[in-house]
Order: sequence, then C-alpha cells, then structure tokens
Amino acid sequence: MSGLAVTRTVVIGEGGEAPLAVTVRELTVGEIRAWLADVQKASDSVDVIDVMLLRDVSLQDVQRMSSLAAEQVEGLAPSQLREVVAAARELNEDFFALRAGLLSVIPAIQSEPSSAQSPA
Repeated sequence: MSGLAVTRTVVIGEGGEAPLAVTVRELTVGEIRAWLADVQKASDSVDVIDVMLLRDVSLQDVQRMSSLAAEQVEGLAPSQLREVVAAARELNEDFFALRAGLLSVIPAIQSEPSSAQSPA
C-alpha cells in the first residue's frame, strides 16, 4: 500500500464500550484487480452471511478496505459495521460502482449458453 492512500478513522463503541479505532482506506487499482480475481476464484465457497449481511458489500470486502481483522468483524454488530461501510463507501465510490455493475450483469452472463452449438 502506498503512503499516499486516502484514509479515514471511524471510532466504534464510544461511551460505555471501549472504543475501537478503525482505519478505512481507499483501495488502489491493483487491489481492486486482486479483489476481482479473488471473487472469481471463490465461486464454490460462498458464505451467505459474509456475502449478504450488509447487502452491498461482503464482510471480506469490509476487511479489505479497513484495518479490521476477521475476529474483530465477528465481534461487531451489523450497525457498527455499517459505520465502517459508510466511510468505505465515501472513499471507494468507484469500487462500489464497479461491484454493483458486476452484480447486475452476472445473471445475464449465467443465463447465456456456455457455447453456441454449430449446425450439424
């Protein structure tokens, strides 16, 4: 990661809870390419909670854009994770647009025949 990455700190658990400072950062083009490669490889090992809990971003995506470790994500409530996602969305507008675009074309790609049959 470059020292020039745009970051924002989100503090979770102010008040009675011990606060947790989460650094959210903008993904680089290379990191977005790596994300897409990871998504393409992971087609058989889908965790429904990971993919669908936060609707427009997976829990792994949240980890990729923040300083949160997997164990920390598991210990947070969805409302707390949404605070992190809000900052991530602001810093990664292009990533979220790409993700939404890909999700919108996947059904069309999956419904197309895998290969055109040639006449006999």
